[in-house]
Amino acid sequence: SGPSHNPFFGCFFSSLFSMLDVEHLNEGQKQQVLGKLNDMQMQDSLNTYNGLVERCFNECITHFRAKDLEKAETGCIERCVTKFMAFSQRIGTRFQEKNMQQATPPSQ
Repeated sequence: SGPSHNPFFGCFFSSLFSMLDVEHLNEGQKQQVLGKLNDMQMQDSLNTYNGLVERCFNECITHFRAKDLEKAETGCIERCVTKFMAFSQRIGTRFQEKNMQQATPPSQ
């Protein structure tokens, strides 16, 4: 999974679909809802990716003296993307934990 896939949004939309009351819908309507959720997930993934590119570019690219990135710029970009991915995975994990807590009935 590359930077365009944000685990948080994948978990979010999977959870959202499971929370929706779709049992009363026919198959075509369920597919429509699922298609809309997939579109929303794709748009959020694109927005996340674009935000990552913009943030890392603005933070790491300091001058345009050469057509290739300088070694310091390359290192900065790698650190920026790595931090972002670790952060996204952590958010996704926390989101899943919260969903599991909410789905589990409290013990008596």
